[in-house]
This record gives sequence, structure tokens and C-alpha cells, in this order.
Amino acid sequence: MTNKKLSNTVYLVSLAMLAAIIIMLTFTGLGYIPLGVGFTVSILTLPVTIGAVVLGPMAGAILGLVFGITSFLTCILGMDALGALLLTISPIKLLIMCIVPRVITGLLCGYIFKGLQKIDKTKIISFAVSSLACPIMNTLFFLSTLWLFFGNDPAVTQYTNGSTSIFVIIFALGGINAVIEAAAGLILGTAITKSLSSAIKRIH
Repeated sequence: MTNKKLSNTVYLVSLAMLAAIIIMLTFTGLGYIPLGVGFTVSILTLPVTIGAVVLGPMAGAILGLVFGITSFLTCILGMDALGALLLTISPIKLLIMCIVPRVITGLLCGYIFKGLQKIDKTKIISFAVSSLACPIMNTLFFLSTLWLFFGNDPAVTQYTNGSTSIFVIIFALGGINAVIEAAAGLILGTAITKSLSSAIKRIH
């Protein structure tokens, strides 16, 4: 088997495995870690980060698409209370909100790593910054799209106790979760992407 065929095989198998992990984490509930105080932390950006860093920006975009589609399906299935509400307002806007931010996040995460590794010889900083950037971008893009599409809708205003303040929505839906997810992404993402990158190099 040639190096090119091996590379293609590793790429496709790795991409399929990461996509399967996203689907499994979503529909088993394992992708959401309860904190016991009314908050849950999502680790669903982690496979996106791994794919974007190890396999490249396009893989990050594809995995972001998978993440977005599964997120939309949780709204249809009633697994996400706010998502189910938004589905009744505009399914098209909700579909865009679930998918586009995640695709952009995966794509940009891959390009951030590609750009940084050119000047980071050890690649430690590249792994760390990319792993931190992915959950932060996901939260930022998702909440921005939420506000753009649904921020002034009466149903959403009622859901947020009658306030139309973007700060209320951000702190209610992001807040503590976003900080913990960023920290988890930094620690887990850095360790996993560094290890997998080394493993794939040894295969070649």
C-alpha cells in the first residue's frame, strides 16, 4: 500500500470515527456533563477540535456540519427545550443557527492551527490555542446567531423572563458553561490532539 493510499485511508477512517463519536455523544447524553447545580457542560466541540487540528480545516468543517445536524435533530426530538421552542418559530432559521456556526468554527479552528504551527516549532502553543479557540468560537458564533435570528422574538423574550437584553441571553445560555467548556477544551483538546498527531506521524 502506498503512502498516499495509507494517508487517505487514515484520513477517512479517522473522520468517520470522529463523526460517529459526535453522534454517539449527542444521542446517548454522554456529551453533556451535569454539574449538579442546574448547569451542563458540553464536550461536543472536542471531536471537532481533534479533527480540525489533526486532519485539517476541511475535516473540521465536516465534523462541524455533523455537530450542527445532530444539534438540530435534538431540537426536533425535543431533547433541547429552547431548541424545540425555536423550531416552532422558524425551522429554517434554527437549521442555519445549528449548522453554520459549527461549520465555521471547525474550519477556523483548523486554519488557526495551520497558521500557528508555521511559527511554533514545538507546536504546543498551536495545540493549546486551537483547542481553546474551538469552544470559545462555538459559543460566540452560536449565541450571536441566536440573538440575530431570535433575540427580539416575543416567544424568546418570554423564555428569558421578559428581558430582551443580549447580556441576559448570553449569561443564561453561556456564562459558567462557556468558561468550563473552554477550560475542558484547552486541557483535553491539547492533550488528545498532541497525542494523535504523534501517533499518525508514526503510522507514516
